[in-house]
Amino acid sequence: MVEQRDSTLPQDDASYQLSRRRFLGIGLAGLVTAASGPVLGSLKLVDEVDNPLAHYPARDWETLYRDQYRYD
Repeated sequence: MVEQRDSTLPQDDASYQLSRRRFLGIGLAGLVTAASGPVLGSLKLVDEVDNPLAHYPARDWETLYRDQYRYD
């Protein structure tokens, strides 16, 4: 007696084969994505500032920068 195959099930084609390398790559990508959720969630968004020059807290470094090579 010969068994009939169900045509809705995928046949044994190479297109349905999942290699070990592909499986490990997909698993590693999923693991990295799951692990990076809390890390990326802890990043703080930058507050928008209208005039950054007026908002900058300390500008004393500019005089040091400009006077650095004054002796030349």
